[in-house]
Amino acid sequence: MSSSSDILPLKQAFAHFPNIGPVRLQLMRQAGIRQWDDIEPNPPPPLNNWSYFWEDIYNAAVDAREAFANGNLQFFTQNLKPSDRWRLLHLKLSQTTFIDIETSGLESLDNYITTIVAFDGQKLHTFVKNENLEDFPDFLLTLKFIVTYNGSTFDLPKIMREFNLPNIPVPHVDLRWLCHNCFLDGGLKNIEKTLNINRPEDIKGTDGNDAVILCNQWVNSNDHNARRKLVKYCAADTISLLLVARKLLEIHNCDNVQDNEGNPWIVLDQIPQCKTNQITPVQNETSNTQHSINDRLKAFLNKKRRH
Repeated sequence: MSSSSDILPLKQAFAHFPNIGPVRLQLMRQAGIRQWDDIEPNPPPPLNNWSYFWEDIYNAAVDAREAFANGNLQFFTQNLKPSDRWRLLHLKLSQTTFIDIETSGLESLDNYITTIVAFDGQKLHTFVKNENLEDFPDFLLTLKFIVTYNGSTFDLPKIMREFNLPNIPVPHVDLRWLCHNCFLDGGLKNIEKTLNINRPEDIKGTDGNDAVILCNQWVNSNDHNARRKLVKYCAADTISLLLVARKLLEIHNCDNVQDNEGNPWIVLDQIPQCKTNQITPVQNETSNTQHSINDRLKAFLNKKRRH
C-alpha cells in the first residue's frame, strides 16, 4: 500500500464514497489506505468488520479509477464533495480557462450578456455583443476545464439562456464554493483583499454595478472608453480568478502550483479595440446566434460521445 506524499490529491478524495465519513476516513488512513489504488476487493485486516459494506467502497474506487483513466472530469465535478473540488484545480490548473461575463443589468430576467472574457493563463479571449459574441459557443466547445466565481448561479445560466444551450458541455468548478470551504466569503473583491491580490489602479474599486453603468454609457452615448473599461473590468475578474485559485492551492499545501513569471495583469493590454460603433439594445429576447438550437444540441451530444 502507498505512503508517498507524491500521490495526486485527487486520488486521495474519499469523502464522496458511500458509507465514508470523517471517522471512517481516518480509520482507512490508519489502515494504510492513502488513495483509490490501495482499495482491494476485500478490506484490509484492521477493517474486517467493514465487510458488509466494503463492496460499495470497492465499487466506488473502481468507478473513480476508471473515470480518472478516461479523463472524465465531469464524473468528478458531479460526484466530489464541494470541500474536495480544489483537487480538480490542482490536477488541471494549466488547462483551466477562467470565465466571467457582464450583462446589461443585474436584476431583470430580460437583461442580456454584453461581454464574455475567457483567460487561459496566457491569453485573453474577449467576446463582445454586436462584435463577436456569437462566436463564444464554438469557443466553449474547445475548452477542457472552466472555472468561474458564482458561475453556477449567475454566469453559466445566463450563457445557457443567451445561446440556447441545453447544458454547459465542459467540466466546471465554481471558485465561490472552494473559497467558502476555506472560510473565504463576501464576494470576489473582498476575497482579493484577504488574499492580498491587488488590481491595477485604473480599475480598482470597479464593481458589477459600475459595469452596468459603463454598458449604458457605451450604448447610449457611444462612449468607446466606457466599452474598453467594461471589457477590461471583465478581463480583470478572470485574471483574479487565476490568482485566487493559486492561493487556494497554497492553502491546501500544494507545492507544485503553476506560477507564470511576471505580472499577470499585463495581459490586460491584449484587449482589442471596438469593432463596431455601439451595442444595439435588445429587449425581451435572447440573442440570435448563427447556429440554431439543433446545431447546439448536436455539438453538445457529439462532444459527450467523444468523452
